[in-house]
Amino acid sequence: MKTRKCRRSVTAGMSTSRFLACSVLFTAACTLAGAQQASRTAAGLPQNIKVVNFGECVSGACFAPDGKRILLVGAEPSGLYTLDKKLIVALEPAQQGSSKALSVACFSPDGKLIVAELRDKTLVVFSATGQKIRELTPHESGVLGMAISRDGQFMVTSAFKTMRLWKAGGEPIRDIPAYLVNDVAISANGSIVAGFSQDEHAVKLWNADGTPLATFTGNEKWSGDGIDFSPDGKLIVYGGPKNSVLISPLAGGDTLTLLSGQAEPISAVAFSPDGRYVASGSDNGVLKVWSVQGELLREIKPEGKLSSVGVVAWSPDGAIIATAGGGCW
Repeated sequence: MKTRKCRRSVTAGMSTSRFLACSVLFTAACTLAGAQQASRTAAGLPQNIKVVNFGECVSGACFAPDGKRILLVGAEPSGLYTLDKKLIVALEPAQQGSSKALSVACFSPDGKLIVAELRDKTLVVFSATGQKIRELTPHESGVLGMAISRDGQFMVTSAFKTMRLWKAGGEPIRDIPAYLVNDVAISANGSIVAGFSQDEHAVKLWNADGTPLATFTGNEKWSGDGIDFSPDGKLIVYGGPKNSVLISPLAGGDTLTLLSGQAEPISAVAFSPDGRYVASGSDNGVLKVWSVQGELLREIKPEGKLSSVGVVAWSPDGAIIATAGGGCW
């Protein structure tokens, strides 16, 4: 099971909350879900993969470890739902725009706890029944992204000017200067932290102690978004320049270009749990599924009105790809 992560992305001139997947403090099994409609299939991709769309305004979603419940951020209200969208428990006030509404949220691996950031920047741990258990030390600004190591020993969060490393119990370790890193991920062995910097239009890598390791940049301004490590920790996928989807080996070697030159920016990317596939969403409302060798296997227009696929994630068993628009603002 790979490192889980969640993010809220902010683009110039517009605040957009987009959540991919996360494991906060306790290692979680999170994922997003959507609507089934394949326009292209190919040999090698399991034919029973479904796509479930949760709508334009859902900015994040996270599967419970059992895969039978899902945590929706941006739904009315945000909270825990069945997969057929029936509310189990609400985790925010009913009034829209409340400072106590959720901006990001995720399950613990045993499904008993939910970690969330509220719009007032408070980091809170809830029980799965919605009871508030404790609060954590917040950033000065809102959290843009968060991820936890596979062994659950440390977490990273990103905010407006810093990234913060945490111990598993929620104690801050150190802050790392990093401006507008809106998406973060941790490699499978926990040794590398990756962040997508909107300020520098680049993917940056740090060692787990916070020291800079490498930067992926391009000659063109990067308009893409999203970042994810493969489950084996050998590859990293990200949105790159010229609206591309790129896969780079961490040990060195050639970067594989899955997609390049389309008119609309990439808004989300995610490896499948077995590491064989990559799903990407973009601002044209189309979900694409690729083999890690670079073959386009499926192009999917999720059912329902969805102008942008701003959230993409896989269910823990890889049977469902979840999609959503990324938020209404």
